[in-house]
Amino acid sequence: MSQIIRKLGVLRGVTPLNEPSDYEINCIKEINDEDFQRFKTALYELRQFEADQQLLLICILNLQELVKFANNFYSRWQEKQLPSDFRMESLSPELNRLILNFLSSVRTYLDHTATRLSRRFGKDSAELAEFKLVCSQQYDSCFEFRFMSELRNHAQHSALPIQNINLISNLDEESGEVVYSLRILFNRDSLLQDKKIKASLRKEIAELEAELDIKPFVENTIQSVYNIENYVVKKYSNNAIESARYMLEFIDPLSEVTGSPTVVEYDLDGMVEREKPPPLTLYNIPRHIALDIMRIAD
Repeated sequence: MSQIIRKLGVLRGVTPLNEPSDYEINCIKEINDEDFQRFKTALYELRQFEADQQLLLICILNLQELVKFANNFYSRWQEKQLPSDFRMESLSPELNRLILNFLSSVRTYLDHTATRLSRRFGKDSAELAEFKLVCSQQYDSCFEFRFMSELRNHAQHSALPIQNINLISNLDEESGEVVYSLRILFNRDSLLQDKKIKASLRKEIAELEAELDIKPFVENTIQSVYNIENYVVKKYSNNAIESARYMLEFIDPLSEVTGSPTVVEYDLDGMVEREKPPPLTLYNIPRHIALDIMRIAD
């Protein structure tokens, strides 16, 4: 019968190119079966929280990529570094790709979060209904958020979202300097041609200017996503908070030791039979996730 040994320790010398023999493991204390089961439950909750947060992170990264591309182009234009054969229409494919990525990631975040709550509490649960209510409140209170929700559907079925890009340079009469501006634009009339857009929103869109700068739309949309995520985290992170608190206490004996917190598991009988080091199972402990969760709890 196997004798499984589990120990808490630290892992040092780990890089993506390391061979297993390059690892250095310093074990501090042995872990009994009860503590190991509590540890695995807490580890699962931390990893689940990390996975859930990745959906929001993808939204943020897609928006950052869009902003970075626009800023880089703006700087090159302002500094007259564009090639002589540059054509404005060459920007459209990349800008549309980036805005589509952002719109899709926001939709994915909302759908996945609803699915997660449905699986956890049930499709007819009060918790799922309350989440949908929070989303509806953001939709009703933020025009840009509901505009972008419909724009995503419009882009998926009818037309690309970005229809025009304006570069403007004006001479400031007081300073004598040239002032540059870049506007990435949605087209109002293109949206109004889409009969699938809700009548109430069509009426709002009809009152707008013919060309709409995307900046306030993406900024207010990501803020609505933040608002929804803040609600979800504060409402449904009790398990994650308890697990983070337990995990930080669990690894406290390692506070004065350098290295990555790790639980090591191996078969002692197998080691004796083979007369060589046994295969190890390593459970990396995500201390950074636990600390992030505790910051939310505070």
